[in-house]
Amino acid sequence: MTGLPFYIFALISAIGAVLTVTRKNPLTGALCLALTMIGLAGLFLLLHGYLVFVLQILVYAGAVVVLIIFVIMMLNIREPVVRLQRLYWKRALPGGVLSLVLLYLLWRPLQNIPDFPPSISDSFGTVERVGVEIFTRYAFPFEVLSLVLLIAIVGAVVLAKKSED
Repeated sequence: MTGLPFYIFALISAIGAVLTVTRKNPLTGALCLALTMIGLAGLFLLLHGYLVFVLQILVYAGAVVVLIIFVIMMLNIREPVVRLQRLYWKRALPGGVLSLVLLYLLWRPLQNIPDFPPSISDSFGTVERVGVEIFTRYAFPFEVLSLVLLIAIVGAVVLAKKSED
C-alpha cells in the first residue's frame, strides 16, 4: 500500500465519518456517509481488493445511502431544535481527559505494527476466490443468510398487504 494515497483515502474516510455524526441535517449526514464509504472503497482499492472495492461503491455508497436518503425524505425529518448550553469545565474536562486516555490506548498498539505489509496471494479479492470461499468454507452461513432475507421479504409483503386492506 502506497503512503500518500493511503493517507488521502484515510483522511477522506475520517472526515466523512466525523461529518456524518456532527451534521444537524440528516440529509447532509447521509451524504457525508456516502463520502465515508467512497473513502473506504479507495482503501480497498489500495489493498488490491477489487471486488470489495466495487461492492463498496455499488452497495454501500450507492444503494444503502440512497435508501437512507429515501427514508429521510419520506419521513420528512426536519432539523431538530437544539438549545445551546454553556460549556461547563466540570463537564468538558473529564471528557477531554477521557478522550486523551482512549487516544493513547488506541495509539499504543499501533506502534508495534511492522512497516512492511504482509504478503497476500494474487487471487486475494478476486471474484473467483470470493465465490469459492462463499460456496465451500462459508456455505452454511450463506444459506442461513438467504433464509433470513427470504423471511424478511415475506414479512414485508405480508405487512404491505395488511396496510392495503
